[in-house]
Amino acid sequence: MRLLSLSPEVTRRPHKALLKFHAGTPEAFCSVAIRSQGFHVWMRIPLEVVEQRSGVATGLTYGGAGWSQGTLKTADDLNAVWPALQLAFMHQQAQKPQGNWQEGWSRIAPFLPAFTAPDFEFGKNVTPPSSEPDIVMMGYYEYSRDVEQFVQAAYDAGLVLPGFDWSAWSKSGEAALLIQDEQGLAEASPMQLAKLLTFLVRRERFAEGSLASAYESGLITRILTRASVLLEQPSTA
Repeated sequence: MRLLSLSPEVTRRPHKALLKFHAGTPEAFCSVAIRSQGFHVWMRIPLEVVEQRSGVATGLTYGGAGWSQGTLKTADDLNAVWPALQLAFMHQQAQKPQGNWQEGWSRIAPFLPAFTAPDFEFGKNVTPPSSEPDIVMMGYYEYSRDVEQFVQAAYDAGLVLPGFDWSAWSKSGEAALLIQDEQGLAEASPMQLAKLLTFLVRRERFAEGSLASAYESGLITRILTRASVLLEQPSTA
């Protein structure tokens, strides 16, 4: 699927593209404006779509104030900008003061008491009833209201990182350390914790029930425990 379809007349000309991130909300997106010899198009691309693209844009460079600009020669170039966008966003995030994380974790840590309560139900498998005896309905996993609020809070707090290649990261040594080593997670930095949370939340969209598996393994509560510790250390949170 292409993000933009341009006519042959348009694609033969170079285009100046301006790209800007609008992150920190569940509807995070990247706006793209292209202008060339009277031609102008503005697009709103969800960051999750941008993440799924592959390739390298022509001459795309990171600019100031959250903007990137460069020459995109064809529609395929535009469809291939995500690696450069990802790098630009990560660069932008790296410039933010570490203290910004404290507010984010303050929205997440309060879920720890509920998630560790003896009678807490993270979710359940649901099989819809069938009106026909020979038809088997596909089941699904239904999360509790607390879990839905937890995920929403993670998005609202900016802890689900837009532009982060969580799929590639999940195969890294850093991911293995945080997931498999309890001590490694207990010493995780704010950025490492955000990477792990992003991986768990985003993976759920492709593997339904995986967030529940992370909870059953104790990984979710360990993340919340570490978040609580970070809040007690303002210099690192």
